[in-house]
Amino acid sequence: MSERKIAMAANITNRGLLTAAASAERDDLARDALGPAEARESGVPVPSHRSGVVPTHGDGYAFIAINERVGWRAVPDWAAEGWDLGRWPTTVVMFSDDYDKPRALLYIEGDTEEWEFDSVEQRERYVDTVAEDLWRTGEADGPRDIAAYPSGRLPAAYRGPAPDQQGTPPASEVRYSAGAATPMPSGTASSSAIIRPRR
Repeated sequence: MSERKIAMAANITNRGLLTAAASAERDDLARDALGPAEARESGVPVPSHRSGVVPTHGDGYAFIAINERVGWRAVPDWAAEGWDLGRWPTTVVMFSDDYDKPRALLYIEGDTEEWEFDSVEQRERYVDTVAEDLWRTGEADGPRDIAAYPSGRLPAAYRGPAPDQQGTPPASEVRYSAGAATPMPSGTASSSAIIRPRR
C-alpha cells in the first residue's frame, strides 16, 4: 500500500466522526492494505457495506434466519467428527457461494467479520484456523486432545468440513412456504399446496 494510502487511512480513522462515505472509504483502504501475496493466502476482508450481510438487532438465531434468506448458510460442524464450529447463538460461522468468489463470515456477539476467497479450499483453510481458535479458547466444543498439538499444526482429521455437513443449504435450494418461518427442502409441497380429498 502506498504511503499516501496509509496516511489517508490514518486520517480517516483519526477523525473520529466517520460518515457513511468515510466509513466506506476506510473499509476500502483496509481491504487494499493486504498485498497480493497475502491476499492469495488468507483471503481478503469484505467491507461491511459490500458484504451482503444483513445486520440485525436480535441474537445469533435472528442473524442466521435473516441472512439465510439472502444466500448465506450456517455451518455448525467442522472436521471429521463434526465438532462444533461456534457456540450458537453467540458465535456463528456462515458461508455464501452466491458471489463471484466464495465468502465466509464470523459472527461473535453481534460483531461480524466477512472474508472473500479465491477458492473454496482457501476458505476451508481460513475456517480451519477459525475452528482451531474457537476450540482452543473454549468458544466451541472441539477435540479433547487439541492441547497436544502445536498451534497451526492440527492433524487432517481436525481440519476441513464435516463429512455430513449439516449446515443449512444454499438459498437457491431452499424455499419458504407461505407464512412459514422455517425453510422447506426443495421439492417439498407447502401445506397449502397439498390437495386433500374431501370426506
